[in-house]
Order: sequence, then structure tokens, then C-alpha cells
Amino acid sequence: MQILQIIPYFYPATDIGGTASVVWETSKLLVQQGHNVTVYTTDVGDKAKRLDVVSNRKISIDGVDVIYFRNIINSLAFINHLYLPPKFFGESYRNIKNFDIIHLHEVYTLMHVWAAMLANNYRIPYVISAHGTASLVREAGRIKRKLLFNLFFGRRMFTDAKKVIALTAYEKSVYRQMNVPLEKIAVIPNGINIDEFSNLPPKSVFRGKHKIKNNTKILLYMGRIHPKKGIELLVGAMRMLTKVRKDLLLVIAGPVEDKNYYKFLRDLIGKFKLEKDILILDALSYQEKLSAFAAADIFVLTSYGEGLPISLLEAGASGLPLLVSKRCNLPEVEKYHAGKVVGSTIGSIVYGIEKIINTPNFRSHYGNNAMKMVKENFNRESTVKKIEELYKKVILNYER
Repeated sequence: MQILQIIPYFYPATDIGGTASVVWETSKLLVQQGHNVTVYTTDVGDKAKRLDVVSNRKISIDGVDVIYFRNIINSLAFINHLYLPPKFFGESYRNIKNFDIIHLHEVYTLMHVWAAMLANNYRIPYVISAHGTASLVREAGRIKRKLLFNLFFGRRMFTDAKKVIALTAYEKSVYRQMNVPLEKIAVIPNGINIDEFSNLPPKSVFRGKHKIKNNTKILLYMGRIHPKKGIELLVGAMRMLTKVRKDLLLVIAGPVEDKNYYKFLRDLIGKFKLEKDILILDALSYQEKLSAFAAADIFVLTSYGEGLPISLLEAGASGLPLLVSKRCNLPEVEKYHAGKVVGSTIGSIVYGIEKIINTPNFRSHYGNNAMKMVKENFNRESTVKKIEELYKKVILNYER
């Protein structure tokens, strides 16, 4: 198959979101299965810099053909999701007819509107993966822009798609609310390379670097600093927990996407006098991430809205107990007894953390279950196989 992936940001721009890693890993595996995969994306790295890549020209990375189209203004893309790479439009106009299938990822950009229009004109089937971005929950972010986008473009894009991939049962319900026919929806979760987390560094590496005592229990949040992530709930929970426990440290690691929210968190930490109880770090490198997983005791993610967070799956594969909000859409945590699923309130979070910590041998008890959960449900090879089979069926059933 000649496969075209279209995504607004791509590896190595993984700080923007986990979708970049998912599409990168999926593309590599599809190439290994004998398919030709091309990725159209932009050179957006973050709000401050572009990726250090050759732009506007096809390059090959591990067998995957990638074109990083130069975006006009990176800060607008990073903060407002406004991706405008001029040469993308000409390149896709000339060459999109050469592909057997097109996969659109995170569709709320003009890039995707243009690609969907071309696909219809040339009668090339396309599928959509919104990766959690289709939700119109208030806290999920950018709701007004999404409503406008859906009014003018989105409904038509989803209607014309041959298949729409949902990461979870919840995202499937979101698509149904958008009037996507049930028969068009396929539920295929994200997958990760579990082997990457089978041989973690010693826990002393991360603890030694940040001078964290061995008997301190680390609650680890890893992700973007953004209001959607509900980090202020963790700060509030720490305020309550530290009144009765002196052995907890909350580590917040990730890129700052919203400066005002970051300042709000800092002010909140100061107001509650939690400076010694909360450590805020920038985005971690790959090796630093593995060291943090090895050193932590509980992975915490209290988002107001998620698709299927890669960091959560990685933490589970690393053997960490998981404390997640209901809106992380991972009911498997409760099914496998891999941690606790809590409400989006401080009290619920405190209760969940205490329940985990008060369980004998809690790290190995919940952590082993988390590893089993990821292995049985979110193995990258099995999820990519499902995507490959979906592509084949779409092409076979589509008459040009």
C-alpha cells in the first residue's frame, strides 16, 4: 500500500503531544510490513523554535518518507493550533492522487480540510483519527474554535471519511454525538513499544540528581503544563496530604504550553507553602523520562479530558501504580486493579492516593497489574496490525 499520514506536528516534536510518537511508531511498523509510508507534517517544534530538520523536502527516516513543511508562525501553531505551511498545499495538490489511502490525524487544521477536499476530488479514501481532540467537553479546550470548525468543515470531513478511528469507547460516543454512523467507527487504542520499558535505569539515578531521599514517595505527573491537565487539583491534593504525611513529593515534568496557567500553579504552590513538597521540571529527555518512571511510586494524571494518553501507558509499562481521573478514559485501570480511577475533585484524588499508598507493597501490587494491563491491551504490534487490516478493508471496499 501507498499510505499517506497527515499530522500537524511529528517526531521529534513529542513535547507537543503523544500523537507525534504514535504516528511515528505506527509508520515505522507499517514500513516493516512492506508498505510505503509518507508523512506530511510541519517543522513546528514548540512555541520558541522549529525542528532542526530539512524543510519542504522529502527525507527518509528509518524507511519512512517525511516532508516537514515550513510553518509560517510557530507560536500560533503551538498555542492556538494554527498550522499554516504554504508549500504543503501545492505538494499535496500535485501528489495526493498517488496514494492508496490517506490517514488524517488531529483534524482541526486547514491542512486537513484541504487534504480531505483533494481526497474527495481524486477519489482517494481517507480515514480520521481525532486522538481525543473531537471532544467538546468544556475543559477539553478550544471549544469555540472546534464548534466553528465543525460548522464549516468538520461535519463534512467526518461524513466523507471511510472510517473514523476511536481510541476508546468514550471517543466512540463523541463521534456518535457528531452523527458519525456506527458502522464507520472502529475502536483501535494507541499502542506502545513495551520493550522500551522493560529495563529501566536504577531508581537512584533520578533521585540522586534531584536530591530526593530514598524513603520519599514520588507522585509523578508527566505531560504538558496546560489547564486541560488539571494539575491544580494535584496541588490542592498535596496541600491536604502534607498535613498528615511528610514523605510525599509531587514531581511535575513537562513543557509549558500556557504561561498564565504555569504562573497560576506557581502562585498556588507559594500560597499553600508547598515549595518543598512539589518539584517542577521542564520536559524530560527520553533517558530522563525512563529514570523518572524508575524512581517514582505513583503516576498521577487528573486531566479534564484526554484521548488515550501515551504517558499513562508508558508509566503502566514501567510498573507504576496509576491514579487517573475518569476523563482519562481508561476504565482498564480499575478492571486490572492497576491503580485508582478518581473524580475531578481534590477530595477524590486525596482518597485515591491514600488508598493506593495504604495497600501493602502497593508499588509492586498495582504496578504488576499495570504492566499486565498494557501488555494485554496496548501492545504496539497488535494495534498497528488492526490499523493495517482497516486500511486494506477500506481500499478493498472503495470503488473509485
